[in-house]
Amino acid sequence: MPVHWSWRSKVRPESPPVTLYEEPVAASSGSGVEKEGTNQLVTFKRPWGSRYEFVQGKVGNLRLINVSVEDSGEYICESLVGRVARVVYTLKVRAPISVRIQPRQRVCDFGARVELECRVSGYPHQVIYWLHDAKPTSPLRQQIVRRSPAPDAPASAEVRERLIINSFSLEDIGVYQCVAESSLMDTATSPAAGGRGRIGELRESTSSSSPSSSSPASSSA
Repeated sequence: MPVHWSWRSKVRPESPPVTLYEEPVAASSGSGVEKEGTNQLVTFKRPWGSRYEFVQGKVGNLRLINVSVEDSGEYICESLVGRVARVVYTLKVRAPISVRIQPRQRVCDFGARVELECRVSGYPHQVIYWLHDAKPTSPLRQQIVRRSPAPDAPASAEVRERLIINSFSLEDIGVYQCVAESSLMDTATSPAAGGRGRIGELRESTSSSSPSSSSPASSSA
């Protein structure tokens, strides 16, 4: 029974459904036709590197190879003959969360402008936040600036956040952490994934004209 496959992206839900072709596109490197036993395989390479294959025959199997986050979404199989109910398969692909903070340690002058950068990669990451000595940072003292990837960048592309202290003082001494939390929120069976960045530690410069301070707090990630 001939079938028709289509795909709706989960990473970019605003995009319309895409038909998965049963004929390889000649201009696409990695596409082609080959034999597996008595079945004919039609292989199509996607722009981001993964491949899918059609195993021709009554079962109408679709095989995904080397999947990435970009392959996430709904795969819909429908019969081209008669009124047969369609089958929908949902594929969710997770990329490990990685968090880095720079610089790891810095000695600051009183009144100086200070920046710490947090780099988060992986998918999905819905929440990124900062801690100062294990407590949420104060929006009155620290400014957060985010640089998001371009709209056409891969879903797992790096996100950058900067924590900015415009005028460093004794209250800003301590340990800063950037935390990224992630989970596939629409299923109760998928465990949450997360990453805690390395520590960025700010100290007062010994040459500063400000009053001396106590030793900075320290903790582990």
